[in-house]
Amino acid sequence: MSYKIAIITPINKRNYLADIILDGLLILKKEGQKLNFLISSNYHHYYPLSDYVAKRKEFINFAIKADLIFLIYCKDKNTDFSLAENINQWHKTIYIEDAEWGKDRRYNFEIQRATLEGSFDGRGAVDNKMINQCAAYFRREKPYLDGINPLPFAIQSYYANHWRPNLLKDIDFFCVFGQELYSPLRKHVKEILVKYCLKNNFNYWINRVPSDRFYQLLARSKVGVSVSGGGYDTVRFWEILA
Repeated sequence: MSYKIAIITPINKRNYLADIILDGLLILKKEGQKLNFLISSNYHHYYPLSDYVAKRKEFINFAIKADLIFLIYCKDKNTDFSLAENINQWHKTIYIEDAEWGKDRRYNFEIQRATLEGSFDGRGAVDNKMINQCAAYFRREKPYLDGINPLPFAIQSYYANHWRPNLLKDIDFFCVFGQELYSPLRKHVKEILVKYCLKNNFNYWINRVPSDRFYQLLARSKVGVSVSGGGYDTVRFWEILA
């Protein structure tokens, strides 16, 4: 059986969960799985997706006949809800959401309690309309209320582009974060790691570098350090695992 999947990608912005899904679909096709998919916009991506981009009218016609529709949330009003409404096939629409409260608000017990009660409506809130309207709802960030399935980040194929089986592991500890304001634990961990390495004669890398250089250095490292940022799941963990 051949499956048709329509993916409503974010508008003008990259999204990690979108990348993971698109990467996975490309891998499935490469492995010979029978599926056909289209994406709704010229999504900013790392992958060869130009052949899968459909103009709006073509995409709507494809989505109406598709087996599944993925509607991918993106913050700052970059979710294409209007396209999903035009298609109006909610019984087969899967909502993919990676909203988070931001900064250190996940430690705010009032926000957490309101989220669990279903009354919180600020940044990072669960979309109750989508829970009731869509065939399934996947969310990266805890808590997972009734009707919500967990969908963490994952290994993406390009993470391991610089890995080689005979690569010399000449860096003992790799500890680099995108930013260190949230959570402050990141900054503290880095400070403690430097003291530990100096005391015990280990070498380390803690400086931010461009992405290609980042993956080259990570591939040469024996130990990668990951600390959660604004959310429970963080990209760094999956990059290290790759």
